[in-house]
Amino acid sequence: TESWSALFLARVHHASPSVSGLGPGVFGGSMAAGRFFGQAAHRIGDTALLVGGAVVGAAGCLLAALSPNAELALVGLAIGGAGVSLNAPIIFGLAGRRPDAATAVATVTTIGYLGILAGPPLVGLVAQVSSLRVSFLVLAGIAAAVAAASRAVAGQKAPA
Repeated sequence: TESWSALFLARVHHASPSVSGLGPGVFGGSMAAGRFFGQAAHRIGDTALLVGGAVVGAAGCLLAALSPNAELALVGLAIGGAGVSLNAPIIFGLAGRRPDAATAVATVTTIGYLGILAGPPLVGLVAQVSSLRVSFLVLAGIAAAVAAASRAVAGQKAPA
């Protein structure tokens, strides 16, 4: 989302460079704020934070995708960034607390790098085939899938 937000604002909403350039900063800034909140939210369980954050992230991406103007799209990007901000720290923390922590952390790291490398080109491919709006709808769907998957695995115990 962050990587494509400036182009989304420029091409979809015809925002000026000074406005479209705010996209990555707004998304990244809200992720930072979300992580600071996560430090204070230790009473809330990991599953609740992961599911809730993914739902908020999906809502933000959906708002950005469906926004009629750049201003509302920026609000959606801020909501989306705050929503997904705790995903990586929570997943790494959960992996580190497993009995097979070394393997789990290595797996999570590999999947994370795969997402970092493959995510932006996949967003571009979807945009090329359809539109940037559809790309952001796909991102909202992925965040919703994370929420659903988090709920599904919440009750599973780590292998002994």
